[in-house]
Amino acid sequence: MKGNIIATELLLGALAVLTACSSSGADAGKGKIQAEQVTDTVAVSVIRLEKKVFSRHLVCNGKLEAVRRADIRFVSNGTVTAVNVAVGDAVRAGQVLGRMDRTDAEMRLKSAGLAYDRALASLEDRLLDYGLTIADTASLSAERKRSIFMSTGYADALLAVESAERDCNNCTLTAPFAGKVANLQARQYEQAGSFCTLVDDSRFIVLFNILETEYPLVKAGMKTVVTPLSNDISVSGRVRTVSPSVGVNGQIPVTAEIQGHSGLIEGMNVKIVVESEIGNRFVVPRKAVVVRDGQNVVFTCRDGKSQWVYVKILDSNSSEHCIEADAGRDAHLSEGEIVIVDGNESLADGTPIKII
Repeated sequence: MKGNIIATELLLGALAVLTACSSSGADAGKGKIQAEQVTDTVAVSVIRLEKKVFSRHLVCNGKLEAVRRADIRFVSNGTVTAVNVAVGDAVRAGQVLGRMDRTDAEMRLKSAGLAYDRALASLEDRLLDYGLTIADTASLSAERKRSIFMSTGYADALLAVESAERDCNNCTLTAPFAGKVANLQARQYEQAGSFCTLVDDSRFIVLFNILETEYPLVKAGMKTVVTPLSNDISVSGRVRTVSPSVGVNGQIPVTAEIQGHSGLIEGMNVKIVVESEIGNRFVVPRKAVVVRDGQNVVFTCRDGKSQWVYVKILDSNSSEHCIEADAGRDAHLSEGEIVIVDGNESLADGTPIKII
């Protein structure tokens, strides 16, 4: 019996020793984790805070319209004999676009020519009565010369020839300016009429609207950046006009002008960014501002540790924030401070940091 009691005591003692060892190991592990948390250093990238010009962006949607656009058509009736262009063709000023049958026009020109010859002969006879020649008409008074020309039919005959010549010339369509062919409607052997639309895509007008509250922010001459919704090209331009009145839909029409680009076509939907500048402001990359406790903060570097500073975002564009210290939270920022811009996602106030 006594032997059993001794064995039991020995067993209990061994268990106590094992429990103590296990507890000691756990406590040691816990202390190590806490130490690692305290001594863990976060690598960060930084910038030096400075005041500079902030580029404010006003983003709108709009459409492109060619600076020059013309509906080309035959001005008289006839049959189309030639179509020399296709949709999308680039043409130069004066290039022949198409022709129509000029048989009737040439007949009218010949007839007008004969009538002109008869009138000229009559004019020469009348001038001979006065002892004059055609060359002498330059010395006649305007009134007397007009009277002679009218009475002999010479004025009417000259006008008829000029009209017939114009009709002949109108049988050939030429481009009034350089551009691209659109909306081609003419077909060979069909009746002449509307031929095509010629679009000068060397420059574009951008049509868009702004709200009444945005009116003070947009002025003629401001820089714009235009990007089509269908691709990622960007073309710079300038605001051209700002309407002095509010439209029926409560918006204000604005136009800008940009250079042409191979990725732009008339009627295209685009995004317009109107840029204005605000000077002498603290400007940081957007990623420098993070949210802590539901408030906007930036982290500065002081004595090898992070320190958060509550800030107000005054304005933003696609890449930067314009900020100031939140005085209501007793926050301060000064020019020259080091602000963390990368690696701040998991920072807390007082985290050890290493600048890279």
